Amino acid sequence: MLVSGTTIALALFMLWWILLLSLDNKGVLERHNLQALGPILMVRTSRGLSFLDYASRFRAFWWGFGTAGVFFMLFGMVLFFALILFADIFMLTSMPEPSVVNEPRNWLLIPGVNEFIPAWGWLGLLVTLVVHELSHGILARREGIKVKSLGLLLAVIPIGAFAEPDEEELFGSKGGEKPSLISSGGRNRILAAGVMSNFIVAAIAFALFFGPTLAALEPSGNSIVITEVLDPLKETGIEEEMVVTAMDGIKVGSVDEIMELGGNEDGVMRVEVLDRGISREFTLSVEDGVVIRDVIAGHPAADAGIRSDFRIIAMDGVEIHTARDFYDFMEDTRAHDPVSITVIDDTGKEKRFQVELGEFPDSEEKKGFLGIVVYNTPFGMVGEFPAEAYLSGLKDLPRSFMGWILLMALPVIPATQGGFGGFGDWLMQFYTPTAGGVWIFYLANALFWIAWINFYAGLFNCLPAVPLDGGYVFREMVNRLTSVFTPDPVRQKRVTDALTLGFAMFILASIVFMLIGPYLVKYLVTNFG
Repeated sequence: MLVSGTTIALALFMLWWILLLSLDNKGVLERHNLQALGPILMVRTSRGLSFLDYASRFRAFWWGFGTAGVFFMLFGMVLFFALILFADIFMLTSMPEPSVVNEPRNWLLIPGVNEFIPAWGWLGLLVTLVVHELSHGILARREGIKVKSLGLLLAVIPIGAFAEPDEEELFGSKGGEKPSLISSGGRNRILAAGVMSNFIVAAIAFALFFGPTLAALEPSGNSIVITEVLDPLKETGIEEEMVVTAMDGIKVGSVDEIMELGGNEDGVMRVEVLDRGISREFTLSVEDGVVIRDVIAGHPAADAGIRSDFRIIAMDGVEIHTARDFYDFMEDTRAHDPVSITVIDDTGKEKRFQVELGEFPDSEEKKGFLGIVVYNTPFGMVGEFPAEAYLSGLKDLPRSFMGWILLMALPVIPATQGGFGGFGDWLMQFYTPTAGGVWIFYLANALFWIAWINFYAGLFNCLPAVPLDGGYVFREMVNRLTSVFTPDPVRQKRVTDALTLGFAMFILASIVFMLIGPYLVKYLVTNFG
């Protein structure tokens, strides 16, 4: 019995939790300055605190850094909140079907758990956590707030990092007896510093990725991808997504070239492919003629009784050996032309059909229309991966506002539809580095994931929802606004807390709705019509 990766991960997580509970009960964690928060282990250290003091000496620079961070945070807050509203409206008006994106394991930005984030994501996550928390710590020291410790949050794997400022000095005591040591402006600079550092790192990494790194790649000339294999040939081992480089020793670089090729006189075809960068060769037994993939209902072929999987061998006495032969014949026809079609049916019998061609759906085309789709190779269907256009599309993303919006969803979009989650074995087949060899692909992956996770984490932290950084800044703004309308500090605090909690709950509900909404609607439709 096969055990899924999710089951193994869950079992390891439960063992980890049991181990933490045991060590906590025995006092082992406390003796080593560790703390368990449920299944999360908090590892504190005082090492590195002297670095915070040293770095915070550049007071003017960090004041400008934190102030700029506040403005960037406000922009990110409005932008991301607007995107959430748009997503809510979209899902309420046209709820999509549940997809792999909605699966629970893909809710978190944890590499290896989230299937869209590869191992390179660990590097991006590490950089994101370190620069975010260090920036908080440096700004805290710049504003005169004590930093108690630095540390990591572990749940089997690292899931967070922290700089632990003295919360009473930063926010004041919970009962209000002891006020904060700094102004709201200083507090906002500390809170915005993490987001600002993430945006700066993202900007630098994206600039290096979209600029010199992608410029060091050019299309390799291998662009023919197998999209479908005929059922009888699947047992040979030839598969979808393999890249065809040659057929019967003839190099192919386009679908037009491949459509001209068929099997030899013995009914054999040698197909050379790249399989995730590995060269392979298959010797296939293929039939003469062109296999019908689809028959469109309501058009001449369907009306005549022609079915999918039939193999066309002649039309009006003209032998049809390849897909090119078929398309060349159809190019010379007109609507209402009578055509005699000879096929081999799915039982191996030869049949002949008399068909009157219909009007072509595109009125600008004058040729006749049969109403079928044929496989364009003797072993199935192939298509061209637009390597040059794909690379140009990546380079153009940061040149428009919508490109930056698209960038947020890029890893969950398939590469064949313009998405990008790094240069894996499959995508690398289409490009040749002009410098750096294979290392340029590794550099591209490192830069992309450092940039993407910093960008996404920075934007997410801008949301006006406590305990996110943006939530605390939002609360400061609301508190100032309410002070204009009421001098009563008790009422002012009550209104501020209500508004802050309201926004936080709305954002949480929206995120949950986006994740489970498709499943909920499907369940209601299935069970209640």
